[in-house]
Amino acid sequence: MWRFVWRRLAQAVGVLAGVNLASFVLFFAVNTPDDMARLNLGDRRVTGAQVAQWKAERGYDRPLWLNPDRQGAAQLTDTVFWTRSVSLFALSFGRSDTQAAVDIGDELRTRAGVSLGLAVPVARAIIPSSPSAISQPIDSSSPAIAQRQSVQLE
Repeated sequence: MWRFVWRRLAQAVGVLAGVNLASFVLFFAVNTPDDMARLNLGDRRVTGAQVAQWKAERGYDRPLWLNPDRQGAAQLTDTVFWTRSVSLFALSFGRSDTQAAVDIGDELRTRAGVSLGLAVPVARAIIPSSPSAISQPIDSSSPAIAQRQSVQLE
């Protein structure tokens, strides 16, 4: 039993890592840090210095994958991928890229209660209340089943 649980947890971590990596690659294939800066600062009359300052304030001035200016493990950890994507596994969500730069973790904590308050009653209504309801055999003598079987035989 425990081997099954550990194997499933390992598979879940692998799936999360794969989805995280794919999301990061797709996001930065479509949105470069320069484009994100221009969108947040406004498309018109944005200077290169303003874009560089925005990127430096939010950590997008670092390389995406590997930082050749650093030594050792810092080559991997001082990158956009590490600070923006890998840190999510430690539940460190960082700050938003908007002008307000709010803490995303605080936003999640304040709004999760409302979401759970809506999701739990809906889930309880959808999911049968007793496990036996799921495992009960289908009564083949019911009129609906008998009618379906006669239609399939014709």
